[in-house]
Amino acid sequence: MSSRISEARKVVYRNDHHALLSKLLLKAEKSPDSLERMLAVTRLVLTFISQIVKPGKRSQDIPTVVLGEHYLSHREMGEELHRGDHTRSYLQELCAYDPVEAPIRPRTYYDEGHSEVATCTVRVIPRACAKLRREGILLGGTGQSYIEIAMEGQGKIRYPRHDEEYEFELPSVILNDPLAGTCTIDLDGVVEIDCQATGLRTELKFKPWRGEYVKGEVKSLLGSGMQTVAHIEGHWDADVSVHSVTGDATGVVFSTSEDPPQLQIPPMINLADPGPQTIRRLWVSILESILYCEQQNMTGSSAKKLNEVVTSISSLLRKSLMYEVPENPQGRSAVPVSGKRDEPGSHLATTLDNRPIPPVCKIQRGMGRFLTYQLFYSVQTISFQALEHEKSILPTNSRVPQQSS
Repeated sequence: MSSRISEARKVVYRNDHHALLSKLLLKAEKSPDSLERMLAVTRLVLTFISQIVKPGKRSQDIPTVVLGEHYLSHREMGEELHRGDHTRSYLQELCAYDPVEAPIRPRTYYDEGHSEVATCTVRVIPRACAKLRREGILLGGTGQSYIEIAMEGQGKIRYPRHDEEYEFELPSVILNDPLAGTCTIDLDGVVEIDCQATGLRTELKFKPWRGEYVKGEVKSLLGSGMQTVAHIEGHWDADVSVHSVTGDATGVVFSTSEDPPQLQIPPMINLADPGPQTIRRLWVSILESILYCEQQNMTGSSAKKLNEVVTSISSLLRKSLMYEVPENPQGRSAVPVSGKRDEPGSHLATTLDNRPIPPVCKIQRGMGRFLTYQLFYSVQTISFQALEHEKSILPTNSRVPQQSS
């Protein structure tokens, strides 16, 4: 970073997952051609997916089910200069039941001297369903139970300078043998990354119970039909490689080799005591969805086994709920059915659900709402003049020494 910018504003650099994703977002924008940008976006999506299943490092990253949370912050990226200007990523994370809750667009994001070079938005609603592995059923047993958490929703990445927008989905998260002391985490499903402006599409197929395997292709949808331009293959807990058809884009597109040992994936998670998670607010939504876990249609002993998972899960998650059911000899919650009688559906909150779940969660579910996770990044360049202006209006005690965490 230049000395002029250092003198203009002393900043805090945090090397967390938000900083990493913001840097990958910027690196993709700086890629010179459309195929390289698609591969850079693929690296970004794979990184975000891997962070879903990575444990966290801090005690404050332990997920607990909440009614709602809105986190606003920023990450300085001074070393990532973009055409000579200082770079900063503004970020927001939301976890809320309110269906109209969305990232806000503060005026300060677009002050004079600020220029937006990339944005990323993610909005997902986790939906949990208890299932049995087919292999076990075919072998004559009832099969091993697992919970599949489908990530309903999508993400969007936008690059104004290139006039490109990339849309992507997320794979399902698999929790094997959820009632055990610990269960392994796996991924399942097809992830598509589409860019209509370039006609390129990446397809990634995640296959559970096969050694964290992922395989895919980059296809071109322009010209004479659909053509494969690159092949992708590897293991999402280690290295994923890309091999272009022409040979000019070959190498490792994603790697976890630099991760510290405590963050190696795939992790084991104890649902009764989940511990810190890298993307804590997303796990808050995941745990809440598990409370309202659906059940795969089964009969006989298989149905009985799945029913045991569904009925036992709320007690298993009591530490994440941070809630104890008030004593009531009649077996109902001692808390009133609803705080506001005029809200449609809120009267169903506790009358039909006597499980040890906070009444506020029951009320929101009774109203047909889901705990939704949202993420927003706005990567911007900031001129030296704008940084000087910040220095003039910020209190002295807000300019803190450089540090990393």
